[in-house]
Amino acid sequence: MQRPDFDAPASEWLVYGDSLQLTGDPRGELIGLVHAVNEGRTGQGVLDAYVRAHGRALFGFEPHDTYTFDWHYATLRGVTIRVRPDQAEPVAPLLALELARDLRAVTLVGVTASPRARVDLAPSMAALRAHAPATCTTYAFVDDKARSSSMLVSRDFDPDANLVTFGPIAPFFEVAEHLVIECADSHELDLGTLDAPNLRSFALRCLRLAGYEDLEDIGTRLNAATFRKLTTFELRLVEQFNANVANEVNPYVSVYSGEDWDGRDDADDGDSEGIDWNVLGALFATLAKCPLERLALTSFVSGAPLIAALVAAGLPASLTTLDLSDSALADDDVAAILDNRDRLGGVTHLVLERTEVTDKAADKLRKAGFTVTHSTAADAPSWRYIVGSE
Repeated sequence: MQRPDFDAPASEWLVYGDSLQLTGDPRGELIGLVHAVNEGRTGQGVLDAYVRAHGRALFGFEPHDTYTFDWHYATLRGVTIRVRPDQAEPVAPLLALELARDLRAVTLVGVTASPRARVDLAPSMAALRAHAPATCTTYAFVDDKARSSSMLVSRDFDPDANLVTFGPIAPFFEVAEHLVIECADSHELDLGTLDAPNLRSFALRCLRLAGYEDLEDIGTRLNAATFRKLTTFELRLVEQFNANVANEVNPYVSVYSGEDWDGRDDADDGDSEGIDWNVLGALFATLAKCPLERLALTSFVSGAPLIAALVAAGLPASLTTLDLSDSALADDDVAAILDNRDRLGGVTHLVLERTEVTDKAADKLRKAGFTVTHSTAADAPSWRYIVGSE
């Protein structure tokens, strides 16, 4: 029996599954289990256990823990692929399978066990771009250690190389509709020409973006970006902090709390000299021309300059949600928001989680007609780039 189209109704897939079971094909039971999970009659764990038990029959090789699958009956809708040091390239073998012909989404995760075990995602990214089907328009490239860390700490003004190296990202901007990048030092990214004609959502979550003077090359790339269809944009505006002895909290790589450090008791959280966010004025002007619905600019210290830069560039009428969370945004900045409300596009929802904004100031925003999601945290931003100068 011919395999149904990807978007065929469940009834066709179930009939196809019955025909496979008659021949002893493990995809038959797989279809039934996926359908049961979709309906809530079976847990995801049962499906995962079945895939592990029949991995070789389904794939022709043992998938082990390199892959996490998102199934659509007997075909893959999405996959997360973990790439480790000294591992055979895992993308090409998977994409060569019939199971992957309708793939929609791929997440590549570089996984390191220690600061001495680095991962190069470039070969896997090249294989992905070369062999991904045209249906695949959602991509994420992730440094697993950066994703789970709160700060990047360095003794120099340029930190050591990232534990996970990404390949060129420009080829994915050409085809992606949704793209996420999670890294440590964004200055090490090879963004190339950021021309993204079909991109609808973009997120850059990093542990270093802005130096104490400017954004250097990363800012130039972002300012030159070409976006047309963006509805969601997220950028972590991590500013540089300068400290004597940096107080490390969940660091990317231990520096002042590492085994080779004698230790001192005068560690501090550092100070930021601030950023004039007009350095991203061209980017904000480009976003103002997009059908943007959600804008998330987080983890900054310089709140007043950011509000001023957004007001100067303008915000689109389509924008409803402005997220300024995990930042040093304070009550004075709330006053600036209120003073410029008519220049904030169509914003109706403000997300101010983990900021210095008080409940009293948040109530002023609510009385002005905003829906406000709010919590106070005096130690925000939690994501930081700190340069020690001991």
